[in-house]
Formats: sequence, structure tokens, C-alpha cells
Amino acid sequence: MEVRRLQDKVEIAVNNAVARLNEMRDADSQLGTDPNTVLTGSEGQLDSMGLINLLLFVEEELAGALGTPVDVMTTVGEQAASSASFTIGELTALIERRANELS
Repeated sequence: MEVRRLQDKVEIAVNNAVARLNEMRDADSQLGTDPNTVLTGSEGQLDSMGLINLLLFVEEELAGALGTPVDVMTTVGEQAASSASFTIGELTALIERRANELS
């Protein structure tokens, strides 16, 4: 799979997952899709349940976009848990690396 195309698919999947998560959130707590948006940590916008929901939505979006399941929960969950903070950009980069390993 062409690298740029994979990056585009991952970015679209993450953005779609954020949109799905935002449907569950109040208007004043909408999550942005900017790569610098902090998801976890002291400045994070998500609690543990919010992160789990986001990762599940990302897995579903990726399966549809790539035609194969990608275990986002394990890959990203471990990284997010060990980081002081975790951003949309870091999430996207980790998923791209994992998807590249599978292709």
C-alpha cells in the first residue's frame, strides 16, 4: 500500500472516530482533531473511559478503511498509559506504524 494513501486513511479514520466520540460528549467538551490536541495526561481532554471509546471507534473505522482489523487498543493503550501526555498526532503516528507492520 502506498505510504501517503495509508497515512490519509489512518488520518481519516482517526478524525471519523473523534467525530463519533464527540457525538457522545457535551457541546462544551468537544475533542479537536488537531495533531497537538492532548488526549491524556494533566492537560488531557479524555478520562480513561473516553480514551477506551476513542480507541474502539478508531479500530472500527480502520477495519472499514483498510479492510483488515488493527489492534489499536493494545498498541496505543500501552503507549498512552506510559506517557505523561498523549496527543492526536502521536495516536495517528502509532497507528500508521502498526498498520505498516500489517501490510
